[in-house]
Amino acid sequence: MYYDQNGYDDPYDQSYEDYVPYADEYVYDEREQPQPFLVPPNAIQQELNRGRRGHFYQTRLASYNQMMLIQLLGINQSTGMVNMNVYLPQQRRWVRHQEHFTDMSGLTYLGPNPPRGVPYPRPQQPPRPPRPWWCSQFPWHPACWR
Repeated sequence: MYYDQNGYDDPYDQSYEDYVPYADEYVYDEREQPQPFLVPPNAIQQELNRGRRGHFYQTRLASYNQMMLIQLLGINQSTGMVNMNVYLPQQRRWVRHQEHFTDMSGLTYLGPNPPRGVPYPRPQQPPRPPRPWWCSQFPWHPACWR
């Protein structure tokens, strides 16, 4: 870098010292990449303790590789699996899902209601008990009517 008589650098100076090859300008540096904010299990448990079970959040899920709208349902502290409903906007439907807390990043609280234009998830129906083994012989019995 060359300086003029007043000590200022010369804006028209094209010295080799300032030359940076094109390839060197775009060297990958992992420090510049934003690090995902992982959601610890105690933070999820804290949300549930606040009475926010069934409330809606936005988070990045590794299994979908994008930000998703979820309804938080619970967490298993021993396994680290988070239970949730995930909204699939292309299909306009909710699906039941489990994701390990290490595969979630950035948990943003949206409130007790889904965002405008998103339907409520249907409540999960408990599984029906199996039909009795004797239904083939007694199909008229009320236990065999489903």
